[in-house]
Amino acid sequence: RVAVRVDPPTPAIVIGDSAISALRWVPGADNAVIGFEHTLDLESCRRLYLASCRGREGRTPLNVYEALAQHGRKYKILVVATGYNEGSSTMAMSVQNIVQRARQLGYKRIVWWTLRSNVDYVAPGSVGNHITFAQSNQILRDLLASGAYPDVVLADWNSYTAHKHEWFLTDGVHYRQIGAWAAS
Repeated sequence: RVAVRVDPPTPAIVIGDSAISALRWVPGADNAVIGFEHTLDLESCRRLYLASCRGREGRTPLNVYEALAQHGRKYKILVVATGYNEGSSTMAMSVQNIVQRARQLGYKRIVWWTLRSNVDYVAPGSVGNHITFAQSNQILRDLLASGAYPDVVLADWNSYTAHKHEWFLTDGVHYRQIGAWAAS
């Protein structure tokens, strides 16, 4: 048979914090991300729009907003997998600024991971906890329900992993080896 031509995969950038950084730290987990052309930009202590904190590897990463500028226009899909290192009071502003920056850079789709909220984790230097994470998820849902963000879709990591406690360390946020492979 004659082969059917398909469009080349749309390049995507995954920008995340220490939770999803397990894809970088667990040997081989980064190679398990398949099905699309991608770059993983995963750093401990990354924040969305405010200045990031100093991570476990001794450096302060760019926040998502800054990382977008660094990566420029070569991607069309943005996956945001961060938010555990900040409070919910700045969530709406952070989402609005990141979406605006992504649109300016020509991104066509933004996939935003929800935060796990049934957890015991408290972020370094912040008030982050299960209530804060649930509030951030609700703020994100409310923004998307406004209709102003048709290019943003949720990847509901919170619901998907609600009963997968074995995938996570005792804090409920950071992945065990099996969690890294599951996220991949």
